[in-house]
Amino acid sequence: MSEKKYKIGYVFSEKKIKHQGIQQFIDYSRSNNFIINPINLDIPIENQGPYDLIIHKITDLIAKAENGDEAVQKQVDNFKNYVKNNPNIPILDPLDVVCKLMDRITSNDLLEKVRTMEKENGKIYFKLPDYTIKPLYKDKLKDIHFPIMCKRINACSTKIAHEMALVPTLDKVDEARKIMSSSTNKEDEEYIIQQFINHDGILFKIYVYDNNYKVIIRPSLNNVTTEDIVFFDSQKIPKEFKEQENLDSDAPPLNSFGNLSPAEVVEKKSLLLDYDKITEITNDLSDCLNLTLYGYDVIIDSETNDYYIVDVNYFPAFAGVKDFNEVLYNAILKKLNN
Repeated sequence: MSEKKYKIGYVFSEKKIKHQGIQQFIDYSRSNNFIINPINLDIPIENQGPYDLIIHKITDLIAKAENGDEAVQKQVDNFKNYVKNNPNIPILDPLDVVCKLMDRITSNDLLEKVRTMEKENGKIYFKLPDYTIKPLYKDKLKDIHFPIMCKRINACSTKIAHEMALVPTLDKVDEARKIMSSSTNKEDEEYIIQQFINHDGILFKIYVYDNNYKVIIRPSLNNVTTEDIVFFDSQKIPKEFKEQENLDSDAPPLNSFGNLSPAEVVEKKSLLLDYDKITEITNDLSDCLNLTLYGYDVIIDSETNDYYIVDVNYFPAFAGVKDFNEVLYNAILKKLNN
């Protein structure tokens, strides 16, 4: 517990506070000597402090502002100006890096930068799926190796950002375009067209907090064995392994891994995870990203056992991290003491 009463300001969406464990963290912090309160972005922040530290996930508001919400734009400007005018106040985390992770293109560029750094040091711990940026038309994708994942360029903070399609063959591209464009009415929209790597329906979520990490094993998409399109919302992928018949109707299909049960699949795949390698990857990412709180997703190729990073994001839900309150509290305390 902190002996000094630090004053912490926070900016989170109502959804993150209620459904992603932030309210429990706020209660925990208050019981451990933090004075922690929401920042009202509709009035001058200077009148609400002074703050010893600010923690946020303002990307939700930034996305709305970029979509033309003038009222939200004023809130974002208020926050940015306060941060700019108070450089000595620690911010979890820096806005310039956080904003780069809102876009899948710039996120991928950051990951490529880490890979370049690894190559220069004579060590390569992970790969990235090949990708391009194109609209969903057959003539544009005729030279692409299928199957592919189709993702929107915007990576977060809007509902449609999480809509994706697994397209098995070139013949299914027209159907995929109709499905993806049904939310936007933009058939010419460009997407991230990413190589799909068979990975036995197992994804490793790496939650990073101040250079420490926890690994949570999650269900993922099954290996491609049919010519059916899989359209899904990535936020609705089940968090736990269940038998297929017990899954929600709108959840994407999971891999049955032959005749193995979900528990056997997890056990077999978990044995392949090299924690020393994950530690090296995490250290390299942290050095490059300059973030205290972030997450990334790793899959292991079914054939080669190569590691692929398929996503990186700022301040994820940390779902499955049982000591999340203490983890986040200690990360903030360390930042304050430094």
